[in-house]
Amino acid sequence: MSINCREHSGEASPQMTLAYEGDAKGTLTVKASFGEMILAATREEQEGEIDGQKYSVIGIRAFGETSALMPDRVALDQMHRWPLQTEPD
Repeated sequence: MSINCREHSGEASPQMTLAYEGDAKGTLTVKASFGEMILAATREEQEGEIDGQKYSVIGIRAFGETSALMPDRVALDQMHRWPLQTEPD
């Protein structure tokens, strides 16, 4: 199972990829601007029905120690200087 998505970090939206390999037990690989993490993971699947509509849910839990590339000091300082922008209701 592989998912491509985008991080939300201000105006820039770098790509993030999540990939799970295995059955009930496996590994989750996360690749993004901070680097790559490979973690031990488990996968659970559930099926059900609500008001006649069938559904299925897949849950992946990953855990373990890892390291990540932190933004440089200038980028961190600029993040804190910019006010949060919210959209009107």
